Amino acid sequence: MPEQQTEQIAARVTATWAEEVMADKFRALLATKDSGPQSVAITELTESDLMDGEVTVAVEHSTVNYKDGLAITGKVPIIHKFPLIPGVDLAGSVLHSDDPRFQAGDRIAVNGYGLGEVHHGGYAEWARVKGDWLIRLPARIGTSQAMAIGTAGYTAMLCVLVLEHAGVTPDRGPVLVTGAAGGGLSRDRSSRQTRLSRDRIIPQSGRGS
Repeated sequence: MPEQQTEQIAARVTATWAEEVMADKFRALLATKDSGPQSVAITELTESDLMDGEVTVAVEHSTVNYKDGLAITGKVPIIHKFPLIPGVDLAGSVLHSDDPRFQAGDRIAVNGYGLGEVHHGGYAEWARVKGDWLIRLPARIGTSQAMAIGTAGYTAMLCVLVLEHAGVTPDRGPVLVTGAAGGGLSRDRSSRQTRLSRDRIIPQSGRGS
């Protein structure tokens, strides 16, 4: 069976399982903070704990970004309201939708829009988000592939598009990519796959090789 069909069947099974078995309960990594330092724990929540949005999603995949690490450890105040589910992106299948653009079983991805900062993010079995935030996945890309690209790859490609829009071409000299890890490394790879440059990209990182 082709991988695309397998992904579609898995999405429908996930949606059905979440509706019938989980009832209105789901597990999530929840960050909390009272008077002391923040803490995180796997917690059982209910649908009423979800935030406002038109589309409820059965989350299948999320990524672990450097930003997520900072959020979970509390080393940097990434999370601006508590309690909150971390995770700056997610991909999964629509469970139910009040947005006519999306139907149960649709495969979607979302990143940004304050996920994991002010809105519950991807480190949970369920999420509720606004329909305007969603990216409908094309048939050839599954939810695992979408999160393999993730926020870092998405951000990197946006940077490449900005460079192209600005008219940056190989004849204009080398391109220096600072912070060449995570998004920077993805940007380097994305640039090499476009007409920007094939041998004039200089990655730079403060991390040891």
